[in-house]
Amino acid sequence: MTLRVLLFPGFTQNATVFHQKFAAIERTCAHSVEFVFLDPFHVMEPVTLQGESLSQISSNASYENDSPELRPRAWWFANDDKTVYRGHAEAFQYVRDFLAKTEVPFHGVLGFSQGAAMAALITVFLERPDVFPSFLVDGKSPHPPLRFGVFVSGFVRPLDISLSSVFSTGVKFSTPSLHVLGRNDVIVSTARSKTLIDVFESPRIEWHDGGHFVPSKATWRQFFKNYFASYDDESSVRPPDVRSPAPEVGNSSVEAPGATRNL
Repeated sequence: MTLRVLLFPGFTQNATVFHQKFAAIERTCAHSVEFVFLDPFHVMEPVTLQGESLSQISSNASYENDSPELRPRAWWFANDDKTVYRGHAEAFQYVRDFLAKTEVPFHGVLGFSQGAAMAALITVFLERPDVFPSFLVDGKSPHPPLRFGVFVSGFVRPLDISLSSVFSTGVKFSTPSLHVLGRNDVIVSTARSKTLIDVFESPRIEWHDGGHFVPSKATWRQFFKNYFASYDDESSVRPPDVRSPAPEVGNSSVEAPGATRNL
């Protein structure tokens, strides 16, 4: 069976850029995993990149004299204390509609940074549709619950006030989750990543020695391949049996280019 994994790029990334940077991992998993890269909903105008104004947000807009494949994007735009996410409702609807139209279901998701936050929220919505009814389509979930979620440099708090009820009950979610963290990540702190780790029942945490990126050296590529394969019904290896990647000196990366504000 070929596993299908939906990927969520980080803040200022897009599907094309993330795909290019993810290529080494994708090649390693080529015969066992199909990766689908989803563009973040919002196109970022130059003024937004500078952090000067959020009024110039242009959803799915176009730039003159600019390649569409290189346009930076975002899932939402946060205020300074990250209690208001502008544009998140439209992004949820966009992902909901995409999932509703998907003929072959996804087995899992992988997200990086802001994309990890988005992927985690989608994972939670699909596991417990009651926590966010606006994600439903005609009263039904747009997609079956996922088998797993992989969250790299992820977070969920501070959270937009309109989403506070999702985690207000204190109930933890049972979808298996893998959290990949960089020991030298100065963009998303360990404390902030812990806000995501803590919402899952049995989270698995793996560390790399780098910063704000998806590690993709040989041991990590093999680890990801084995981890994904462990969710194949035909595999004799279960997720807890997949060995952690061996420590390495240095890391290649899947970095978010450009601005890192307002995650």
